[in-house]
Amino acid sequence: LTSPFPDHLRPRVDLLIALPRPSNIASFLHVAAQMGVANIILCNAAKVQADYFGSHLLRPPQRNMREALKAGLEQAGDVALPKVHVAHRLKVFLEDELEAMCPDTV
Repeated sequence: LTSPFPDHLRPRVDLLIALPRPSNIASFLHVAAQMGVANIILCNAAKVQADYFGSHLLRPPQRNMREALKAGLEQAGDVALPKVHVAHRLKVFLEDELEAMCPDTV
């Protein structure tokens, strides 16, 4: 019970959401890491302001984003760090990148 699940036994959960307000991104990443999400895709939507993509969490070197994810993993007792993808254009992401990211899904 105390050892982590091997990757082939871990249920795969991917999360595609509209980019939250910059003040909420860190807490969202923290919770998503606790839940065991494998891929977090933050995308643009009609009500997402363009300047949200300029958040300090999304700019390199993304140290703060990694710290938020690690804090969630610590609370969950997990070791699998989620991958975070930022899609500025949802339609382009769905048509071009989603299939490469998730080839074995419906």
